[in-house]
This record gives sequence, structure tokens and C-alpha cells, in this order.
Amino acid sequence: MITLEVPTLPLAARASLFEFADELANTFEPDFGAAHVWVGGRADDDEPFANDDERDAELMQYASSLAPVDYYKEGPQGFAMRTYIGPHFAKQLGTERIETLPVVVEKLAWDGYKIDLVPEPWHAALSALLAAWRAATSHVAPAEVFAIPEIDDDAIVGYTKGKRAEIGGVAKIEGER
Repeated sequence: MITLEVPTLPLAARASLFEFADELANTFEPDFGAAHVWVGGRADDDEPFANDDERDAELMQYASSLAPVDYYKEGPQGFAMRTYIGPHFAKQLGTERIETLPVVVEKLAWDGYKIDLVPEPWHAALSALLAAWRAATSHVAPAEVFAIPEIDDDAIVGYTKGKRAEIGGVAKIEGER
């Protein structure tokens, strides 16, 4: 059996990662964005989920994997440790729903939102993150915007686009019309 070490970002550097994500979000004003560090879940994704915490930790991790090929097909997959929601998805989710999330919500100057599951999420225990993730996910579920995970044989095999999600993604480049 081969055991692989998963490299981790030292705790002291994690705050800098989130600060950098803030700079990127404030510069590019995304429809949807995320900052996240791996904090738990299955060590071996060939094994079944041992419990709901493993499954939900993996779902939270997937929400931070914003590959364009998935985004245009499925839309946003949910909340990461820190999630940025731009005006495009804020309108779909409803600003009142966002502003009443049971997590840390900050309205940004560009009319987007920065949502942290907990204060300083890079310091948080997985149990605190998962409790907040579950509450936030449940709070926005009626909007039917986030993609719905497809789980088969204890593996996340894909996502189905949220019923009411309208995918954005039009880049505005300075000087273009």
C-alpha cells in the first residue's frame, strides 16, 4: 500500500491566502468565487464516506473548485470557507436571503458579497465549518440556484445545475465594449 502525504498550507500563511482572494475578488468582481483550504474529509476517495461529515467536507471542498467547464454546465456548487457572490447571483439568490444568512456576510463596494462560514475560517475546526456550511446551504436551498450534487456509491459523481440558476460569466475587460 502506498501512502501519500497531502501538502498543506501552513496555518500562518492561510490568512494571506484569504487576503489575496479578497484582492482578486475586488479587482475582478466575479459572479461567483471562493477561497478555501482543505481541512478534512476522506483521505482515500476510493473508500466510502465514513459519515455525513466526510461527505459534507468533500462537498464544501468541491464548492471551491471553480473549473470553467463545470461552472458553465452546472453553475455554482455551494459555499466554501469564503465565498464571493457577485450581483449576477445575488439577484438570483435574493439579496435579502444573502443578507440574512446565518454566517458572516459582508456587502462589498462593487455590490457583491463576501461570505465566511465562520470568522477567520482558516483557523476553524471542521466541525464548526460544517455546522455553518449546513445552515447556510439550507438557508439558500429554496432559491434553487446552487448545483445539486449527484452521489452514487458514496462518491460525488457530478452535479446538476440548479433549477433556477442562470449562468453568468461575461468578462468585462477594460477598453472593450
